[in-house]
Amino acid sequence: YHGSLHARGWSRLSEAVLAMASLGRYGVEVVEKTAVRGGHIAYTIRLTSPQGDTWSICKRYCEIRKLHRKLRSRFSNALPPMPAKKLWGSQDHAVVAEREVGLRHYLDGVFQVDTEVQTPALRVFIQSPRRYTAQVVGHAIVQGHSLLESGHTMYTIKVTNPHGKTWDIRKRYSDFSDLDPRLRTSLGQGLPPLPPRWTYGNQDPEVIAERRAGLEQYLNAALRMDRELVNIALRVFLQVPNFYSARIVGTEAE
Repeated sequence: YHGSLHARGWSRLSEAVLAMASLGRYGVEVVEKTAVRGGHIAYTIRLTSPQGDTWSICKRYCEIRKLHRKLRSRFSNALPPMPAKKLWGSQDHAVVAEREVGLRHYLDGVFQVDTEVQTPALRVFIQSPRRYTAQVVGHAIVQGHSLLESGHTMYTIKVTNPHGKTWDIRKRYSDFSDLDPRLRTSLGQGLPPLPPRWTYGNQDPEVIAERRAGLEQYLNAALRMDRELVNIALRVFLQVPNFYSARIVGTEAE
């Protein structure tokens, strides 16, 4: 083994990985295996978040096994089995290929158990890139005040900042519609379109489900393009709280 043992292409994500992300959980793909010092194999693992972010981490078998021990204390038998440890022949072609498949299935199973990556050990392991993310977590139908005024749908959005702080905001479709031209002025045409506006049937469950997914995709695309929230309109829309604080820690005579 010298250098890369196997590569499946960095520019293409498998359909299975994208499908898993679209279901609201992380996608996993082992894209490369490399021999490292000491006769060990390092696996390059490509992850896709539910918000569409992709990044790669490099881990040895022993690091994944260490993660397994930490997760087992919380999830016990809910975890999938780890690929067996080999005392001899761990660099054999067949063993490496079998372990690669087993590790992918194991990590995929981990994300089925901990879909929101709440376990600290798992958050550290995946080395998630830090940025703001948004998730549409609910909705409510708000009835009109009169027969002439139709109701509307209010969406609850969970916002997470790069340091893990979370808060909820509530927005209706028209709020997104007002935000859109302000974002396009600074972010350009790379921003995906908003879900279509419906004159009738906008409270139909299928329409709401489709709109929820589209609004979440739209908002996370904006957050990927403006990672530092330079756009003031986007910052105001997200109702970003001020987490900074100050206190007097001492005095000094003049």
